[in-house]
Amino acid sequence: MALTTNGFLNWKDALNKEKGFVKHASSEIHLIAMSMWNEKDRRQSTGISISNLINSDILERHRYYVKSVADVIKFLVVNELALRGTYDINEQKERSLFQNLFEYTIIRKDKKLAEC
Repeated sequence: MALTTNGFLNWKDALNKEKGFVKHASSEIHLIAMSMWNEKDRRQSTGISISNLINSDILERHRYYVKSVADVIKFLVVNELALRGTYDINEQKERSLFQNLFEYTIIRKDKKLAEC
């Protein structure tokens, strides 16, 4: 984990099996990253994109959801309203104009968005 957040600084031990790259190469975080890299490489070589692997209905719903989030943000920005809010300790919930407007849109105005 330190290698991914801070970089590698101890170059004299880089080839040491106990402390260097060999140890990092067998770490869980490295193995996961390599697995994801290999999957990306495989998709690029075959011309398959993530959007081809996902059901078109699900992809369309996700696009609609992201567009709705962007619309709420655009409304707040155009009206020079803050997105941030406050944290209500009693309810243990954050309250913000963004969250309130988005929940209002989902609950009252847009049934299609509620299904996303």
